[in-house]
Amino acid sequence: MKEFLIFLWTFPQSFIGFILSRFCKKAVKFGKTVYVWSIKGSISLGLFVIVSKKALNNEFIIAHEYGHCKQSLYLSWLYLLVIGLPSFVWACLHRLPCFRRVCYYDFYTERWANKYAGYTAYLGAAGITYYEKV
Repeated sequence: MKEFLIFLWTFPQSFIGFILSRFCKKAVKFGKTVYVWSIKGSISLGLFVIVSKKALNNEFIIAHEYGHCKQSLYLSWLYLLVIGLPSFVWACLHRLPCFRRVCYYDFYTERWANKYAGYTAYLGAAGITYYEKV
């Protein structure tokens, strides 16, 4: 019953996550259920965390995506507008050369997810992103 109520509370993103998860392989990593797809990048929709094969063994990325799940629980139906769309646009923009010198995780949606995940991330001098547990 609890899961059904959460599904309703987060319906738009959970419904999309449910549909996408049907095309993925289910896995358990670091004690968390994730779905693995062949697309580059990871996404969190409601209670569905979908990660790339490359990210499957990265505890930080899985924790970060679960941070987005907490945002979804907090924001309910507003999640896609407040977090989902801006995060997607930021991910697209961050691929452009002019944004490479800015840490991906400095954007508010990502920094907030990291806070829920218990991590901090920063861009090193060599342009490499570092993260550490807080």
